[in-house]
Amino acid sequence: MSLAKLPPEVLYLIAVTLINGSESIASLCVVNRGTYQALHVLLYRSINLRSVQSVTSLYGIITSLQPEHSVYITSLQIGPEWCVNNEHFRLNRSLAPQLHRVLQNLGNLKSLSLAITPNALNVLLSDLVAPFHLDTFAHSGKLSTPLLRFLEQQSSITKLGWQVAMSQREVDSLYFSVEGNPRLLPELEVLEGPLNLLKALIQIRRISRVTIFQWLGYYSYIEEFLASIKLAMVPITQLGFVDDVPIGTGWIGIGWIGIAKRLQSTPAFSTLKELRVVKLFRKSVDDYGPKIGDVFPSNPPFDFLHFEALEKFEFTHSTGVRHAPPPVGVDEWLIFHQMHQLTAWRELSPSLHTVLLWGSVVS
Repeated sequence: MSLAKLPPEVLYLIAVTLINGSESIASLCVVNRGTYQALHVLLYRSINLRSVQSVTSLYGIITSLQPEHSVYITSLQIGPEWCVNNEHFRLNRSLAPQLHRVLQNLGNLKSLSLAITPNALNVLLSDLVAPFHLDTFAHSGKLSTPLLRFLEQQSSITKLGWQVAMSQREVDSLYFSVEGNPRLLPELEVLEGPLNLLKALIQIRRISRVTIFQWLGYYSYIEEFLASIKLAMVPITQLGFVDDVPIGTGWIGIGWIGIAKRLQSTPAFSTLKELRVVKLFRKSVDDYGPKIGDVFPSNPPFDFLHFEALEKFEFTHSTGVRHAPPPVGVDEWLIFHQMHQLTAWRELSPSLHTVLLWGSVVS
C-alpha cells in the first residue's frame, strides 16, 4: 500500500515518530493533499531556523501568507542548539523587527531558543507584548532591562539556558534582581549556562537540574560552584556538561571529569541521579576522528562515577557533528576494559540502570 492510501490516523502516527526530523515530515506532506492535511500541524509544531532566508520566510508566512498556521507553533529555535564561539548563525539586529512581529502572533509558543546578538535581543524584546507563556527559554544575548522585563513577564519558565559568558557584575545584578523579585523566575527548575551563573541562582531558586557550558570561561569558578552545592535550595539531581575542550590536550584535571570526581565530596554524592555529557568536536582539532580512549584517558576509565544514587549516565555528541567513533569501536573498547556489561558499572554506582555511550547501550 502506498503512503497516499494510508488512513490519516496512521500517517499521523508515522509522523509522530519522526517529530524531530522536520525534513522527513515535510517529505510526507508533499505526497498529496490528503497527507498535507493530516500532517501539516506536526510540520509547524517545532520550527528550527538557521539562516536569514528561513527567518524571513517564517515572517512572511505568519504575518501575511498563512497566519492561521501560527496556532500550531509550540517550539521555535533560531540557530543551533549550542551557541559556541560565534561559529554558527545568529540573529542580527536587522532581523529582530521581523521576529518581533512573528512572536506577537505565537499564542501557543512554549519553547523559545535564540542564537542572537546582544543588540538584536534588546531590539526583539523591547516593547514586546507576548501572547504566550513559555516553559523553556534559551538565548545568547546579554543581561539588559528588556531581558529582565521579559523574564518577569514569563513567570512560567521552568528551564532557562544562558549560552553566553557573564561578567561577575552581570551575575551579581541578576542575582539581586531575582532575590528581590518573587515574580522573576519563580518556577525555575532547570538551568543551563556558565558556572558563575549556576552557583549564584541555585542558592535562591529551586533548581535541581543544571548543565555547565564549559566554553564560557568557567575555570575561575569551579571551587565556588562546588561550595554552592551545599547551599542549594534543593538537592542537585541531574548534572550535564556541554564540553568543547579539544581531546588529547591534557585539560582533564579542570574539565568535566575532574569536576565529576570532586562532586563526590559534596552533597551531590548522595543526590545525583543523572549525569549527561555532550561532547562538541572542533573540526580543525579533531579532524582525524576522535577515539574514545582519548576522551576517557584514565585507567580505569570511569572512576569518576562513584555516586550513591546515580541511575543514568550518558555520553553523546552534539547533533550534526561529523566525527564520532563508530559503535563497533565503542563496543570493542568497552570489552577491553571489561565494562561491556551493566554489572561492571554497578560496581561503581550501585543504582545505575541506564548507560548510553556514544549510541551504544550497555546492558
